Amino acid sequence: MPTINEVLTNKEFLGKTVSVQGEIVEITHPEVGPKLAFTIKDDTGQVRVVIWEDEETKQWLEIMKSAKPGDRVAVTGYAKPFKNVVNIQIGRAGVRSNCSLRAPPLRRARRS
Repeated sequence: MPTINEVLTNKEFLGKTVSVQGEIVEITHPEVGPKLAFTIKDDTGQVRVVIWEDEETKQWLEIMKSAKPGDRVAVTGYAKPFKNVVNIQIGRAGVRSNCSLRAPPLRRARRS
């Protein structure tokens, strides 16, 4: 599984389905556009993940109802630039038919 920085900086990942994992930093519910957006980070960087509401994303939206900053999650979605910044999109045009929407159970990050 590539690091977040590799997905953000390596053009070979653009326009393809990618998997990354990390700790949730922020969760937002935009008024326009995607149903849900959240930012995850690993040791190499952070990336915004957007979830569009459609039949395929119901599982993700249900799982994310209980998510909080500090939880760890693995996501598989479509790496797509938006305003010159790479996002990972789940749902709508962002996910190809071979993309897995299975999410691992969320776990709280251990606090030191």
